[in-house]
Amino acid sequence: MSITLAYTLDPPAGITAPAPPKDEHSFAISPGAGRSNTEAYYAAASTALKSAQVQANEVFTAWKDAVGDAEKHKENVGNVGKGQGKAAQIYMAR
Repeated sequence: MSITLAYTLDPPAGITAPAPPKDEHSFAISPGAGRSNTEAYYAAASTALKSAQVQANEVFTAWKDAVGDAEKHKENVGNVGKGQGKAAQIYMAR
């Protein structure tokens, strides 16, 4: 058993890639000894999940730094009235 982190990014042209834009990483879940099989499994799964999170943070931070403001124009929504921004739209969509 393992946890798999797979991603495909579509960076803007002209960006020097800090890592492959498409990749997959697997993190094994290897239960050891515990008070029960369930406890051993969840302890091992927690460790694998933390490793996947660290890997994702490293990769995506490197990409975020490489892209910088190159895609900032995609976020420009003009002047937005109070309570009509992205956060409000997301909140209201729930």
